[in-house]
Amino acid sequence: MKDITLESLTKVFRKVLKQPDIILTPSTTAADLERWDSLHNMIIMNQLEKEFSIKIEMGEVINLKNVGEIGELIETKIALIIPSLQKLETD
Repeated sequence: MKDITLESLTKVFRKVLKQPDIILTPSTTAADLERWDSLHNMIIMNQLEKEFSIKIEMGEVINLKNVGEIGELIETKIALIIPSLQKLETD
C-alpha cells in the first residue's frame, strides 16, 4: 500500500472515530481500535468512498481483514478508474 493511501486512511479513521492520535499500519484491525465497531466500519467505508471517489460493495467490505486490505482495495479500484478516465479524454 502506498504511503499516500495510508495517510488518507488515517485521516478518515481519525475523523470518524474522533481519535486524532490514531496511528494506522497495514496490519491494524478492528480489534486494535476501541471504537472501530460495525457501525463505525460502515461510516468509515462511506467516507472512503467520498474521499477516493470510488464505490465499495458490501461483499467487498465483509472480506476486509485489516487496514492494508482496505488500502489495497482502494488502490485497485483507483487503478481501474484511471484507464477509463484516460480513454474518455482521448475520445
